[in-house]
Amino acid sequence: MKPFTSPHEATAYVLLGLTLFCPRAKADDHKDIEHQLQAIYENKLMSLRSPHFGRSLLFNSSGSLLNHADAGPWSTCGLLQVKKAKVTADGIQFEAKRVILILRPEGPEYSTTKPTILQAAPATTDDDVRIQIQVAPLDTEHLNDALSHAFDKGSLQERVEAYWKPERLDVDISGPHAPTIVGVLEGSRPVYSGYLGVQAPKVISTQDPSYTEAARRSGLQGVAVLQAIVNENGFPEMLEIVRGLGQGLDLQAILAVSHWKFKPATRDGKPLAVVINVEVTFKLR
Repeated sequence: MKPFTSPHEATAYVLLGLTLFCPRAKADDHKDIEHQLQAIYENKLMSLRSPHFGRSLLFNSSGSLLNHADAGPWSTCGLLQVKKAKVTADGIQFEAKRVILILRPEGPEYSTTKPTILQAAPATTDDDVRIQIQVAPLDTEHLNDALSHAFDKGSLQERVEAYWKPERLDVDISGPHAPTIVGVLEGSRPVYSGYLGVQAPKVISTQDPSYTEAARRSGLQGVAVLQAIVNENGFPEMLEIVRGLGQGLDLQAILAVSHWKFKPATRDGKPLAVVINVEVTFKLR
């Protein structure tokens, strides 16, 4: 998997599995625990067992979400890059950035009519997320137990690489043809292209993209075109820029669409995952 070159698109470190604490002589010392948290988790990727959108997520020690937040796909709301870790009055807290998986073409600019090798890769966004986990009493044994309930074990690198398996990339998704499987998502879920006999997905709610300071200063405006896999629950699950604008707006477009909600596509009354084109307009006011 090739790393991104843009600082906003690159995740500096990948956590290859959940790291737990080793008992120490002063394992019940809160400052000692905080220092261990910072050494192990800051600037690392972590994977939520229970992916949810929301700026603040509160979990109990069993990994159950205690506050209200909308559930979503692992690819758009299950990954976080930890920026700061600390001990609180009733547990631990992580200040993090949302990380989403996007598709990137290998080689020349992507064309929907030419075979291209696409890779799923993590992109760090500007979305702030606060994760709070209740731990009582706060010692290494209970902390390890709470962490194992809140976050996934195993190799994130392997999961990212296996999350999307393309099968056909030479299909023009705008053409009027019978549904064709173009790839498979995690969990052996087929993704279709083509709308003959298929009720296309419909947008239920959207989120406007944010402007970057560079784009605002230069007066950049225009339309970014994305390709999105809208899954059987109506969530955008994998996103890719087909025609971008640059100056940071492409990632802002992806971040905005990751929060959109659709009425899923259906065939014979059954929901299915499909790939569609989405336009995101950037206009200065």
